[in-house]
Amino acid sequence: MPADHTHPAAPVPASLFDDPEREQRWRTRFSAVRVSLPDWARDDPDRAAFVSNATGRYEVSCWAVSTDVATIATDRPDGTVHATLSADGETLWWFDDTAGDEFGSWRGQPFGTGPGADAATLALPTVAAGYPAGLEVGTSVVLAGFSDDDGTRIHLATDGEEPTVVYQHVEDGGVGALSADEPIWVLSHSEHGDSRYPALRAFSLPAGDVIGELSDAPGKGLAAVTFSPVPGDQRLLVGHERRGRDELLIWDLATGAETELLLDLPGALDADHLRLLTTDASLAPVSERPQRLVE
Repeated sequence: MPADHTHPAAPVPASLFDDPEREQRWRTRFSAVRVSLPDWARDDPDRAAFVSNATGRYEVSCWAVSTDVATIATDRPDGTVHATLSADGETLWWFDDTAGDEFGSWRGQPFGTGPGADAATLALPTVAAGYPAGLEVGTSVVLAGFSDDDGTRIHLATDGEEPTVVYQHVEDGGVGALSADEPIWVLSHSEHGDSRYPALRAFSLPAGDVIGELSDAPGKGLAAVTFSPVPGDQRLLVGHERRGRDELLIWDLATGAETELLLDLPGALDADHLRLLTTDASLAPVSERPQRLVE
């Protein structure tokens, strides 16, 4: 039997700095509550969700914006970090795993309700558990991606019907985006064998026809960020790395055209949302600077 090993106790000084102001500064920063940026419901700007460690671990909260009321929705021993709102803002979807192993299923609960066994139910009860690989919850369309030892599978449920598998592959992949009026969804995949540099494929709904392919592989990847919020506008904001740093382009699924956004800003570029102002055929993107977690 191997001998038991005990680690020596680390000496913890009462303070690190003689200067009280410097001491208070590091303690405040170390103990500050962290709050993610809010994730708004697509069709209801008055409803949003965010993740915070205000309770001592990361949990999901619902935020009624107009009344500024935030309700902690989850309370699990190992925390909850994956969540999204349905397009209408009525339902919060959050990922339920076991002891933080990231293997599990999606649960849904009414917006603004607190944690509890009766609040959240399995959102896709007939779908096998797995590691999360993207989720889009529209008005009539739900796309949920999972990965497991067999690879990637994407489940589609329309109009409340039973989910069906619409994509399956041994390589990594996931749900990338769903257009605002829901006739198009985008798959992120690595069928070429390199998950570090994913490619994109667009499908029509409900037919499931491939209507577009975009790939910078090998050696460079693409990421679906978000569709235009305007119904009928099938332009997708895409992250790329064609010049050795993270940048942005717009992929128009209606025409197949790609428009790189050449922004005169240093460093890598990212975005959470895209607002497109259309006059004639011109594009006027309103860019958003990347933001860190609020401390």
